[in-house]
Amino acid sequence: MNQETTELPYWIIPAFPLFFVGLWCAVCYLSAFISGWRRLAAHYAATMPTTGTPLHFRGGFVGMFSYRGVLHFAAAPDGLFVWLFAPFSLGYPRLFVPWRDLSGSLQKGWMGDWVTLTAAKEPKVRIRVRRALAEAIAAAGGGSLRISAS
Repeated sequence: MNQETTELPYWIIPAFPLFFVGLWCAVCYLSAFISGWRRLAAHYAATMPTTGTPLHFRGGFVGMFSYRGVLHFAAAPDGLFVWLFAPFSLGYPRLFVPWRDLSGSLQKGWMGDWVTLTAAKEPKVRIRVRRALAEAIAAAGGGSLRISAS
């Protein structure tokens, strides 16, 4: 009787971590591009340290991409910082949108109320968050964010 062995090639073990890291980087950069985050960053990349009242591990949408529990916000006196949790932030520059450039509009949905945040310099890329989070951002920003009914 002839028995075949099914041994893995010796190079598979060291190659897998490299493949995984490469794939992770590619997916992060591609999703940042497709979601519109990179277009927002072209106008609103943060150049200063994050200040203000932090709101960590929140969910929302940027463009059509859902970010469940990996969005961080900080409402500073002069604007809103937005960034992603570190393992997912590759290709996602930290954003800072001044209050004067940010507007919010309330949409009522059958699964709850949402607020769409729109930046003046890139109005096609919208950040959509739950109403409670938008109200927390507005309160932490001293009422600088105005939320209008749509």
